[in-house]
Amino acid sequence: MMHTATALYTIRVLRPYSPPPHSPYRGHSFFTLVDGDCFEVLEEYDHPSTHTDLPRCFVSKRGQDCLLKVRARNRGAGYEPGDVGWVLARFVSAD
Repeated sequence: MMHTATALYTIRVLRPYSPPPHSPYRGHSFFTLVDGDCFEVLEEYDHPSTHTDLPRCFVSKRGQDCLLKVRARNRGAGYEPGDVGWVLARFVSAD
């Protein structure tokens, strides 16, 4: 269903990020982010600190942040276009 969902908006990676290995959350993994990668935002899930079941390694107390469920638009670090996963807003910008 997420593969056909309408995107809210598109984002582009501003800063690289490598999540801890084997870190799925609610059925999806966090994407490894490479400069220039593009994703479609499917849902916004508030600040990571509001998710008591999210591993603490994903929560930053600095500044604003948002947990985003996204769909890959291009091939990237271990994923294919259409794959669904998580991204933290602090590493991306609206395209």
